[in-house]
Amino acid sequence: MLRIAQVIDSMGLGGAQKLLVTLAETLNQQEVDLTIIELNNTGDIHAPFNNQLREMGVRVVHFPAKGILNPVRLWRLRQFLRQEKFDVLHTHLTYANFIGVFAGWLAGIPAVSSLHNVQRHAKFIVRDNLEDFALKKLAKRVIAIGHIVAEVNQPLYPTVKLDIIPNAVSPVPPLTAEERHAKRLELGEGDAARPLLLAVGRLTPQKSYPDMIEAMKIVHQHHPRALLLIAGGGKEGDNMNDQIEAAGLGDAVKMLGRRGDVPALMVASDIFVSSSLWEGLPIALLEAMSAGLPVVSTAVGDVPQVLVEGAGLMTPPADPPALAQAILHLLDNPAEREAMSRAAYTHVMAAYGPQLWTERLVGLYEEVKNKK
Repeated sequence: MLRIAQVIDSMGLGGAQKLLVTLAETLNQQEVDLTIIELNNTGDIHAPFNNQLREMGVRVVHFPAKGILNPVRLWRLRQFLRQEKFDVLHTHLTYANFIGVFAGWLAGIPAVSSLHNVQRHAKFIVRDNLEDFALKKLAKRVIAIGHIVAEVNQPLYPTVKLDIIPNAVSPVPPLTAEERHAKRLELGEGDAARPLLLAVGRLTPQKSYPDMIEAMKIVHQHHPRALLLIAGGGKEGDNMNDQIEAAGLGDAVKMLGRRGDVPALMVASDIFVSSSLWEGLPIALLEAMSAGLPVVSTAVGDVPQVLVEGAGLMTPPADPPALAQAILHLLDNPAEREAMSRAAYTHVMAAYGPQLWTERLVGLYEEVKNKK
C-alpha cells in the first residue's frame, strides 16, 4: 500500500485545503494510506474540513510552533516522518513547501511540492527565498496547479521542470426542492424569490471586493431586489462594511462571514461572482460550476481556460462597470443562465473531475517512490 503524507500550512477554509478533502474522498476508493499534517492547529473556528476528513477515516496530525524555523518542531516532524515510514510527502503552500520538504529531506523521505499562487509580496522575501531553496534543491518534483501558475513560476525555477496538474473539484451535493427553498428563504431574509449573487473567498486585497461592491451600486439601480452574499473572513471585513454602509447598500450586500455550508450556499444561489485581481486556478470557481452556478468572473489566472464559451462571462479585472454589466446581463436573461448552468457543470466535470486528477497524482507519487 502506498503511504502518503500531505503537509499544509493550515486546514483553515481555503482552496488548497478543499483540494485535500477532494483527494481524500477519491483516495478512499484506492489502495492509498493518507495522513494530513497541519503545521498550525487552526482550532474549532476552522473545524469543518478536519471534521470531514476524520469522518472519512483520514488521520490529521498537528505540528504547531512559533516561528518558521522552530527547531523543536522541525525535529519532532522529522522523527514522526521517520517513524511512520511514508513513501512520499506532498507539501502545499509556502511554509509547508519549506518546512515539510526540509523535514522530509532530514528523514530521508522524498517530497513533492505544489505551487498554488502567482503573486509574491516584498515583505515576505525571506519566506519566499526559503521556499525557493527547498523546491530547487530538495524537492523531487514540483507541481503547478494550473497553466498560468506554471507560466509565472517557471522563470523562478529555471532548473526545475514543473509538472502541470490542474486543480480538481468533486460534484457539489444537491439539495431537495424543500431544502433549497428553506436556504433561499434564510439568505433572502424571508424572501425566497430574491435574485441571489454569491461570492466566496478570503477578505483580502487579491479578491478585490471593493470592485464588487462598486459594481453592486450599478446593479442595485436596475435590480433593487438583487442581493450579493459574501462568504469568507479576513482583515478587509471592516473596510468592506464601511464601504457598504457609505454606498447605502445595506439591503443589497450581506456579509456572511466564514461559513461551513458553502456548497449549500452555491446550490441555493443564482449567480457566482468573482472580482479577483489575480488567481491561479480558483477552487471556489470550480466548485460553483460543479454546483451548476452561472459564473461572472474577472479574466485572471486560469479562469479563461475554465470558462469556455457558454460556461460563464468574463470581464477585465479592476473594472466595476464591466462586472456590473455582466451581472445585469445574466439577471435579465434567465434562459441564458439556465443554459450556462448546464454548460458549466458539464465542462467542469469533464475537464476538472477528481478521478483523473487523483490518478495523475498517484502516478507521480509512484514515480517518485520508485526513484528513491
